[in-house]
Amino acid sequence: MEDYLLGRTLNLSSGLGWRKRLRQERLKTLGLSQTRLFNTNQTGGINSLALDATEQRYLLSGASDSSVAIFDTQSLGRTYNGLPLDPVCLAGRSTPGGHQYMVSSVAW
Repeated sequence: MEDYLLGRTLNLSSGLGWRKRLRQERLKTLGLSQTRLFNTNQTGGINSLALDATEQRYLLSGASDSSVAIFDTQSLGRTYNGLPLDPVCLAGRSTPGGHQYMVSSVAW
């Protein structure tokens, strides 16, 4: 990583190459959590997930059964005890004003 920083300082490498390298290094360190479970109550497959950008606390999920769920990820420490985390809010097809078709993407 130091060679990329030195090359960028001396204008020998572009910022795009450095960003790509940094992204690859970060992706190598990611892994799925083996200890946190979410009880989605969504019968279809999960199509999209979004973590709120402000607090990075609330996780929004959209599923193919037309439901949308919100999870409070910081409550894991207080209520986890090996049990799946239930959604704070769940809106499905039967909710007034809810989606009638699958949710393909979610965003805050």
